[in-house]
Amino acid sequence: MPSSIIEEDLMIEGNIRSSEGSVDIKGRVIGDVSVEMITIQLSGSVDGAMSATKIVVLEIEDRRRAVFTCREFSWNISWC
Repeated sequence: MPSSIIEEDLMIEGNIRSSEGSVDIKGRVIGDVSVEMITIQLSGSVDGAMSATKIVVLEIEDRRRAVFTCREFSWNISWC
């Protein structure tokens, strides 16, 4: 499976779509993300809808409203 990384210093405005790939989000995405697997790191954020077979949220700094569509969801939160 092809993989892409959005680094901490990168901000993307627009939708991201891949039929087979995964994306590791360390930076900021303003738009919808539709890929096979999404991983959101502590420094990462998505201002838009997320659609994937698997979504992993490693940590969230703030509490934003989000829309997730997935078959598998994993959320690792230390403040709960």
